[in-house]
Amino acid sequence: IKSHLHRGETFEIDDFGENYHIERKREHPAYYFGEVGVSLHGGMLRIRVEDLSEEYLGAGERSKLMAMFTELGKPPIVLIAHIGIREDLVHDNAFVQHFNVNIIWRWLLRVIAPDAIIRLRTLCTDGAPSQYKLADQILWVSKQ
Repeated sequence: IKSHLHRGETFEIDDFGENYHIERKREHPAYYFGEVGVSLHGGMLRIRVEDLSEEYLGAGERSKLMAMFTELGKPPIVLIAHIGIREDLVHDNAFVQHFNVNIIWRWLLRVIAPDAIIRLRTLCTDGAPSQYKLADQILWVSKQ
């Protein structure tokens, strides 16, 4: 499916990274032990070049990309990375939903070509139980 996308389809892989701690450098003595924990959530999205607008790719870039893929004999599919950073160190389904609705979907609506309609988004994950394999997440996905 990753290399056989049709127009109007995306293939996405989402996953949380490890938790990290950001330590302040040259901080005020009052913040000596201060650090901020962050969690990274990555979303790798595959989409056909034809579904992306000229405004997003830049003038003439879509035709250059299409010519390059044709010359290589490859399907015209690009991989675009999105990274979400949050202070909550709990890898939960609420952020997965927020990431997919408020970041990925809104981005897609801004960058798709005028003649494109995204009708199928395939989302894969590692299946962590606290993020994806629970009733709340399955109910949310079924309503999208």
